[in-house]
Amino acid sequence: MLALILILSLNTPAHAEIVDKIVALVDDEAITESDITKANINNRLFPVAVLQNKDQNRRTTHHYILQSLIDEKILQKEIEKSDIKISDLDVDNSIRDILVKKQMKRETLEQTLKSSGMSWNNYKESIRNNMKQEKFLQQEIYPRIRIADYDLQQYYNKNKAAYQGYGKVRFLEIFLTPESVPAGENPVDFAKKLVARLRGGESFEKLARQYSKGPFASDGGNSGLLDTTSLRGDLKELLLALKPNMVTDPMPSPDGNGIIIMKVVEKTNPMDRPLNEVKEMVRREYADEVVGNELEKFVMEARSQHFVEIRE
Repeated sequence: MLALILILSLNTPAHAEIVDKIVALVDDEAITESDITKANINNRLFPVAVLQNKDQNRRTTHHYILQSLIDEKILQKEIEKSDIKISDLDVDNSIRDILVKKQMKRETLEQTLKSSGMSWNNYKESIRNNMKQEKFLQQEIYPRIRIADYDLQQYYNKNKAAYQGYGKVRFLEIFLTPESVPAGENPVDFAKKLVARLRGGESFEKLARQYSKGPFASDGGNSGLLDTTSLRGDLKELLLALKPNMVTDPMPSPDGNGIIIMKVVEKTNPMDRPLNEVKEMVRREYADEVVGNELEKFVMEARSQHFVEIRE
């Protein structure tokens, strides 16, 4: 959840500089202009160029983000009201599972968190909050949902092109390590800046040669045309899912020692993938859509129980 950035005092002197602007209240919590700016950067709701050139799109985006943040506050309050408890042992077990899955040592994770500006205790609280949210979904949202094979078949038929496979793929990659970012820069923040520059039109190859420590750095991050059967399973699924020339958000490397930014530039040898081959992916994506719809309904029902004031 985005943190509350600043609540302005009512007795602020008229000559004082206004650091942040409150744009909405949800009960006793404020949403500020900087919350909206951060949400827009993190979620990449619209391309930067569009926002720079079209005021109407900027206003639409601003309104959409604000409504999303209001819904987020309401959902968090409903979770708090449910009084769900997550023990320290549960949090520790969850972190242990994450370390096993990522094949990472705790010391490596702590170093990664430190480089991103997050303390170990704050990380544990973020895990606790995520677990609370998941438990809340299990109690309030999942019981509303039933998914049958017929639903999956219909969803697959509707989105068949999205599950098309390719025999070969070529991508660009920037692999950042703490040593490859400029001195004094936070690696996570720097990665976000790079993504913004790439989406703004800067050369991926140039930035890869300048900052990447990956295996393709000397070639401008260019992987060359690779057989998809030679790729690691999760990497293959990611690359097949990406649209050509779409720059990804920064992603942690599998070993947790770096940050990866990617862009697919070419897919060849298209082939249909039958439902039984992609069924789990279809199930996951369809379930995400259904859960999102049900969660939206839940928040709309709960909204009447909260004070909401928009100050735009």
